[in-house]
Amino acid sequence: MTIANYEIVLANSSNSYFAGQAVAGNVIVEVQEKPKLIHGIKLKLQGKAKTHWKEATSNRGATTHYTDEEAYIQEKVYLFGYDDNSDGNTHTLPTGKHIYPFSFILPESLPSSLTHKHGQVKYYLEATISRGQGITKPNYTCRLPFTVNAILDLNNEFGALHEAQISKEKNVCCFCCKSGPVGFDFKIFKSGFVPGEVVKFHADLFNHSTREVSTLLDLVQDLKFHAMGRTKTKSVQIITLEGPKLKPSETKEWKSDFDTTMGYDSVLRIPAVPPSRLDGCRIIEVTYYLKVKMDVKDAVTLKDYIPITVGTIPLREDFAELGGGELAGSQVEINVESDLTTVLLVPNYPDLPPPTYEEAITLSYSEPLEDDDLPPEYMAAVKFIPKYVTYSPRSAHVQQK
Repeated sequence: MTIANYEIVLANSSNSYFAGQAVAGNVIVEVQEKPKLIHGIKLKLQGKAKTHWKEATSNRGATTHYTDEEAYIQEKVYLFGYDDNSDGNTHTLPTGKHIYPFSFILPESLPSSLTHKHGQVKYYLEATISRGQGITKPNYTCRLPFTVNAILDLNNEFGALHEAQISKEKNVCCFCCKSGPVGFDFKIFKSGFVPGEVVKFHADLFNHSTREVSTLLDLVQDLKFHAMGRTKTKSVQIITLEGPKLKPSETKEWKSDFDTTMGYDSVLRIPAVPPSRLDGCRIIEVTYYLKVKMDVKDAVTLKDYIPITVGTIPLREDFAELGGGELAGSQVEINVESDLTTVLLVPNYPDLPPPTYEEAITLSYSEPLEDDDLPPEYMAAVKFIPKYVTYSPRSAHVQQK
């Protein structure tokens, strides 16, 4: 028997789903030459998290490994054969193309997919053709990873609609003499955002010193990985906007704007990232904040922070401003080969603006977690980059460095 084609094809071509949706598709097997007796074909759905890192100890250079795991979903369906519990039972798989439809309902409590060198939350489908008893050759196996987007509804998040403001001021000394204060008043008009959304802000900047001052706005992601009573923390600077430069004794206003003629970046768009907290996962935490920074040349640096919440369901007040691609992730009918048709519905959100699905930014995802349980043929699953739900403003085309 020659397997000319063996693959898992999902009805949703983005391979990205909200928790609570149906993961539906087909297992396709194409047999050439002659029929063959097999035990059967089965499909497994699995979702789990794992953390791992190592630390050097003072005991003669010894290294301690910290690791933890937790499972979220494990389901199995028999697509062909396996009609009894006997390992010796065989079935004939004829020549030609065979299509086996399947559908799994994802629990609504699943955490979002995440891939990082110190931890990951992963979901995948694994199809196996079992050769049956007495055959020493390995079974035919294929695996398809996919993305789960947890439902983090900003409408249920306290403070997501609230404005937030920070102020910072400091006197600058120049050769032991006071040169005057520098500082900023920085404000965002709400604190909850979804990927693709623009952070609207306003800042009043002042420089009463005798030195030049530069300004920066950073979007920062904090990750905490837990294992064996220990915590590993990593901070990732996702985006940096360069603000205006202030000459001595100068004041300026800085605000989010789509006008790129101002000479500096003025739009901060939340990129494709997992939602805040990573609800449902006990061993990985995710938080986000904005960092405002003023650098006084050859002198001091001022900085302060505003925490924000990144969700997957936007504030209802923003539904009208957000759009997406032609394929609506909240409600779309998709036809795939065979008679299988699926409608992707986000539970409780029939009027959700249709999102697109974008690959996660690669800054914190470039070195995947080593998975000791994964054979070499699954390396593609290890290097899998999640595709997160992303929305787009209808009113303007956003360009982001």
